[in-house]
Order: sequence, then structure tokens, then C-alpha cells
Amino acid sequence: MEFFIYICINLSKIDRIIFIYSFNTLHHMENRHSQAVPQDIAEQVKNLLTEAIKLLKPYCPTLTVEQRQTLPKMSDGTLSFGAKSLEHAINHPEFLPSHISLDDWKIDMADVTNLKQVMVLIGDINQMVDDTRLTAGNEAYFAGRGYYHNVQRAAGDGVQGALPIQKDLATQFANRRPLSAGKKAE
Repeated sequence: MEFFIYICINLSKIDRIIFIYSFNTLHHMENRHSQAVPQDIAEQVKNLLTEAIKLLKPYCPTLTVEQRQTLPKMSDGTLSFGAKSLEHAINHPEFLPSHISLDDWKIDMADVTNLKQVMVLIGDINQMVDDTRLTAGNEAYFAGRGYYHNVQRAAGDGVQGALPIQKDLATQFANRRPLSAGKKAE
């Protein structure tokens, strides 16, 4: 729990002091994203990911939403079952049902294992990019809200040039839905 003091300055004199009691860092934040990802780095990453998609695409089926929902899935818990049953089928093919191809089964198990490592890396990239976008977006929005708050205050105090900016920025909130009864406003 922290107390934050906001001092609003109007034409070089202290206009008012506002005490805000806060349980979180909504009103005061450490800047966690202070170095932009260089455009050339972002381009290189996009190009590498595009190349990775091109490399994998011929080997990857596309599923519908319904197929994704209804297909039985192999998890880490059932992976050992799949591996052990394949091992037995290789050693005892006499029990293999005629509609199951041992070669296809081997391909499937190899991809389950090999692509898990790829998925972990993709997950790491996804988390890193998502965390960066979330942090940068949060900080940009926080800065914009702080600026807008000062412009609103300046417009209310009659500071020249503030009202057109306040009106322009106010349009950004015009299409917002009101918060539901269970949610608190900022």
C-alpha cells in the first residue's frame, strides 16, 4: 500500500494537491519497457518465422475447429503409452490391426516427440512477444491517460490550446461501452 501525491501545476503555481491511496501501481509505474525492439530486428524475426512456416507447412495438416475439439489428444501423460505400444507393435506385429500402418505410426510418434520441442520454442517466443506487447501497450496507455488527464484539467482551467486537444482525445472514448455493474471504473 502506498500513498501517491500528484501535484498539478497551473501556470507555475501549485493549483491543488491530490492524495491517492492505492493498492497497486495503477497511478505510479516503473517503466519496464524502455528499449524499443529495432525495426530491423523485428523484420529479421518476421522473415525467420515466415521461413519456418514455409519449412513446416508441407508436413502439417490443417484442422477445422470441430476437428480440433473432437480429436482424441495425446498429452504428456499418454505419450509414454503411445511410445510403449509402438515398441510392442514393432516387436509383435502379429497383433497389429490391419487398418493401422506401422510406418505411419512411427511417423506420428516421431512428430509428436520432435514437434514438442518446436512447440516449446514457439511458446517461449509467443510469451516473450506477448509480454513485451502487453507491457509496452500498458505503458503507452498509462502515458496517454496521464497526458489526457492533464489536458482535461488544463482545459477545465481555461488554458489556451487545451480544449481542442481534450475534445480530440475525448473522441477515443466515445464508442466505449459502459462497464458492467460488477466491474469498477479506473
